[in-house]
Amino acid sequence: MITSAPIKFNDAIQKFGSRTPIGLGLDTKAWAKIPRAIRERAFFSAKVTNLKFLNAAKSIIDDWLQQNTEIIDGEVTLKEAGRADFIKRMREFAIKEGMLPPPGKEGSIEDLTSERRLKLIWDVNTRMAQDYAYWLQGMDPDVLADFPAY
Repeated sequence: MITSAPIKFNDAIQKFGSRTPIGLGLDTKAWAKIPRAIRERAFFSAKVTNLKFLNAAKSIIDDWLQQNTEIIDGEVTLKEAGRADFIKRMREFAIKEGMLPPPGKEGSIEDLTSERRLKLIWDVNTRMAQDYAYWLQGMDPDVLADFPAY
């Protein structure tokens, strides 16, 4: 059985890249009430109003999704190494910006400098892009014809 070539991941990268950082400072429940069409075009994190933080996070994730490279000491290397690098850099950024956790929330999901919160931001955004690409591949007419019940 021969199927068409898979849709390139570029569609998912473009969709992620078109998202606009929005720092409304809403909590998760309030964001859930925002229309889906707006949430899908926004890059946000609950209770974050700092647009510099959101722009930096989006840029790092975008570079990683695109597998952008740079030359360091004459060698080509990935611009972004992945989740661990994201967590380290964004923690440093948040501390520098004074984005410290509320009293008693250190290390919790409400602590923007915590590994737990930064992993969540990374995982949600990278998985959304990857899952969108998988969905696009599955919607290809040739794939649907070959695997109608899949």
